[in-house]
Amino acid sequence: MKDPVTTVTGITYDRESIEMWLYTAEEEVVTATCPVTKQYLPKDIELLTPNHMLRRLIQAWCIVNAENGVDRIPTPKYPMDKSNVLRLIRQCMEEVGAIKAIIGFIVKSYKIGKLLIPGLEEALRIFHSIWNPSHEDHKNHVKDNHDLVKAILWILKNETKNSCHDNVIKTHAMMVLKDVIEVSTSNLLSGLDSEFFQKIVHTLRKNNKTYISQQATKAALQVLIDVCAWGRNKLKIIESGAIFELIELELTNPEKRLELHW
Repeated sequence: MKDPVTTVTGITYDRESIEMWLYTAEEEVVTATCPVTKQYLPKDIELLTPNHMLRRLIQAWCIVNAENGVDRIPTPKYPMDKSNVLRLIRQCMEEVGAIKAIIGFIVKSYKIGKLLIPGLEEALRIFHSIWNPSHEDHKNHVKDNHDLVKAILWILKNETKNSCHDNVIKTHAMMVLKDVIEVSTSNLLSGLDSEFFQKIVHTLRKNNKTYISQQATKAALQVLIDVCAWGRNKLKIIESGAIFELIELELTNPEKRLELHW
């Protein structure tokens, strides 16, 4: 045993051996079984916990028996977890200008008038996943991008044939809009027209009637909060019927306790 790891069943195995055991389990089965306890064992290798105490004991034994030709096992380099992998992927996407390319795809789809599903859905998902508000290039691409805001409103306005896809893409669109509004210039924020607020309120109305995702609802509320202080936006919010929808939202979702501070 060179790299001892403990499974969720409490049994310690050598990493290479137990990973091979999990890997060779039937592909369609989500869980394998623990070789010792026969209990169900998740196939996710990230759930294998390094047994540092046992590894140090093994290394100490190797040192003591070095005269007998036993080599000391090296300290293993543990595989990166998903969070580290995702962080590296985000960094790579930043370096190649992924945000700029995604914005170009979204705006182009809007200008040619084609709601490209699932391309737009994935583009919005990636945008929100790799968005970094402190990254200067990211902010420069969106902070005064009126076309991007119009494109997002166009996505929110159009309905797809599949209600499930419709809710998903609108959730991602609203979350991206929130990201954009948070770093937008005063020029963009004070120049928002009535259609902008009508579309946000429409999203809240859909929540009241068809239970669109809470993510989209919270993003829409945050957008209203962020734009409220600019220009005549407070009046435009009132004229769009937002007050009624907010009251309805609070009454129909008391367990969520959605609080607004205007």
